[in-house]
Formats: sequence, C-alpha cells, structure tokens
Amino acid sequence: MAGEKMKLYAMTRMATVRAAKLLVFANKLCHGVRSVLIFQMGKVGSTTIEHTVRGMGLGIPVYHIHRLSDAGIQRVDRANERASDWKYPWNLAVSKAIRNCPEIIDNGLFVSIVRDPIAIAVSSFFQTCKRHRPHLISGNSIDTELLHDELLQLLRNYRYGDTWIEEEIHGWLGIDIYAFPFDRRRRALVGEAGNRRVLFLRMEDFSQGTERELAAFLGAGAKQVSLRNANVGQEKWYGRQYQEFVSSLNLPEDMVASIYANTRYVRHFYSAEEIEGFRRKWCKV
Repeated sequence: MAGEKMKLYAMTRMATVRAAKLLVFANKLCHGVRSVLIFQMGKVGSTTIEHTVRGMGLGIPVYHIHRLSDAGIQRVDRANERASDWKYPWNLAVSKAIRNCPEIIDNGLFVSIVRDPIAIAVSSFFQTCKRHRPHLISGNSIDTELLHDELLQLLRNYRYGDTWIEEEIHGWLGIDIYAFPFDRRRRALVGEAGNRRVLFLRMEDFSQGTERELAAFLGAGAKQVSLRNANVGQEKWYGRQYQEFVSSLNLPEDMVASIYANTRYVRHFYSAEEIEGFRRKWCKV
C-alpha cells in the first residue's frame, strides 16, 4: 500500500474502531449485555441472517462479525493492509470492540452458518475481486480465465472452513461443535459450553425450516419469520459472469474428492448423498 493510502487506512481504522466501541458501549447502557451475534465465516449468507434477525424486532442488539480470535483478526488485518483501497471493514471494527466486552460474549446468542466449501471459495473470489484481486478486473468485467487458474491454486490446499471453526468456535468460544450431532430433521445443530450457545444452520437449507429454528433459538416465540435475502451474488455487478462461471466450472475429480474427504465440518453437517450432490455440481463428467 502506497504511503498516502496507508495513512488514510490508519486514520479510517482508528475512527471506525472508535465508532464501533462507542456503539457497543451505548448498546450495553441501553439494552444490557444480552445480544445476538451473527458470527460466521464469509460467504455463507450472513447478511441474509442479519437482516432476518433484525426484522424479528427482538429489542436487543444484533452484531454481524466474522472474527474474534487473535489469529483470525491479525490475518484479516494483514489482508486489508494489502487491499486496493483504504477503507476499514465495519464488521472487523465491531469484532475488536466486542473482544473487550467478555460479558457480551458470555451472554450472547451466537448464530453461525456452514456451506459447501467450494461454493464458498467461488463466491469469495468474485466478491473480493475489486478489493483484493484488482488484477483480475478490466473495466467492468472479470477475467474469468485467470480467476479460474487462481481458484485452482487456492483449492489445492483449501482449509478455510475447518480453520475458521477451529480458531473461532473451538478456540475462541470454547465450544466443540463436533461433540453435538447435526439434527437432520430440524436441519440444525445447537452447541454449548457454560453460558455460551451457538446455533449452526446450513446455507443450503435456507427457506426449508431455517426460519423456525432461528426464531426458536432466539426466543422469538410465535412471530412470523421469513428470510430476507441480501448480498446475493447473482444480483451484483458481476452477477451474469458469476452465474455463467458457476454453471460451466468443471474441477478435477481428485481435487474435489480430496476437499470433501478432508474437510471435517462437511462430513459432520452433510450426508454422503448430499456430498455426492456437491461433487456432481463441480465435476461435470
């Protein structure tokens, strides 16, 4: 990052983190420490869940964050320092503010989502092109051939989802989600340790009972809840290219087999039949 841009980045980081700390402090004064924390890896429908929860009118703060662990925040900070602009992510600032409030962590209701890991990787590549991979963009178009090559490099040793769960859920929250079964009838998993509780849903199940499980976990009672879709790839500036890329992507079978065989959360949350469906989507033989 050039010197002038680095200065702007440092200034926006300081101002954004300060604003986040003020927000968290004000929420504690007005609402106490009870809150909902949409705490998820990237590209799993977290914005949809955030909008849905806010629409419930629970009367408590709702925070949307992706990282709380030292390692996770440091990694994202380094990536942002290398970004093509000087903006500081609001959700990262909120993460830093909440880390200083253990009472919010201990009394919060955590909601997390899992998703097919290859779908996460593809969606993330498109979402972050402008900021982290500007060399893939020409005008208002993405060089999908070059993107394909870089995606293959990433997928050769792809552990994003497992690493996120190990660092954030196991490491930071202290909840071993693999000690709790995924309820295939309810399409949900609830894990807990002490006062800390986390609800895990699958993005593939959105609109198939997700709303009921979410409402029940958050104590929304008999409220009518419907998912409010947001941050949908097909509706963004790259939407047409994204759809065409996904429909035509044909990955090496051995690579796909290795990802699903070696990704622990996939084996915990998805059946063999569901994993086979993922494989057929990405291996068009």
